Amino acid sequence: MSLPTLVKTYEVSPNNVGGVTSASYYIDAQRTMFAIKQALTGGDGNITTAPWLVSRSSDSVTADGSDNWGAYTNVVFNSAGIAHSWIVLKQPGTKGYEICIDCSNGTSANYFTMFWSPSGGFNAGAGGTDGTTTARPTASDEIAIFPFLSATQRWLGSLGAFNSKVHCVSSTDGDITTVWVMIATHCAFFLRLEVVPDGDWTDNVWIRFGYNGAGQNQFNFDKFASVVSGYPWQWTWAQESGVTFRLYPSFEAIGTTETALTYINSGIPDDKSGDYFMGPIGLWGDQSPYRGKRGNCTDIWWGQQNLNGSQYPDAGTLYQFVQIGDVILPWDSATVHQMS
Repeated sequence: MSLPTLVKTYEVSPNNVGGVTSASYYIDAQRTMFAIKQALTGGDGNITTAPWLVSRSSDSVTADGSDNWGAYTNVVFNSAGIAHSWIVLKQPGTKGYEICIDCSNGTSANYFTMFWSPSGGFNAGAGGTDGTTTARPTASDEIAIFPFLSATQRWLGSLGAFNSKVHCVSSTDGDITTVWVMIATHCAFFLRLEVVPDGDWTDNVWIRFGYNGAGQNQFNFDKFASVVSGYPWQWTWAQESGVTFRLYPSFEAIGTTETALTYINSGIPDDKSGDYFMGPIGLWGDQSPYRGKRGNCTDIWWGQQNLNGSQYPDAGTLYQFVQIGDVILPWDSATVHQMS
């Protein structure tokens, strides 16, 4: 089987240093969150054609319409109502929506919250609020895509200092961005923000978020509808006319029985061709009136389990694709993907 032809072109921000086994979990969480911001906004010099834009931010001292996150020390985690950091990032593509990352609800960097405004309205001029050093900005149409869970659920999972690598792949038209964090060879944080060209809902934006410090790789639990319900640390969202609904990634090949095949659940290649499995991902809704297939993901594929961290192909032009958990993404054809 030949490798797929990409629909879009991409820029890659690889192997960004997050945690470095510093003096504490808190410092490594600061470093990792700052590396995520730098990768998304092109601060590391890699994603430059269509980087995400900083609309507003707080470093716990200054809150205004500029980028106040100039160093990892500007990322201050604290409880809501106490001075802390937050940042609003604007999608550079066709939709112009915003996400707000709020470093609140904890004093030990165990967690943060994240919100999505389809209209890009995290400011007072759009009917929301501008935010202060003690309170994040709000939007009239905001949706919580990563709500506060509990003080025991650390978003990076470590009980102490840790090493992490932050990676980002973004399309040059700004419509597809994937960012993830690797710790100790597993994906501890995964965020996919995608405009779905063949989606049949109004704004066609799909957001997939997952985190888990328990060692599992993100994205790989809900290959077909409803499985995700058993894993409360994963969210998958879309919205139409103010109504939020779930869209699950599914297999688009043999069917759900495929997930039980030893071949798919292993690192064994096809006996005839010698190829590893690489299957398309569809999006399916399970809530009325959005039940059924709603569209297809672009330039992301299911891969076989047990091949986490693999890069393809293994001959010719190397490193064109990278596998994270059970999904395969475009890569830069030049760089070894580092796991931690």
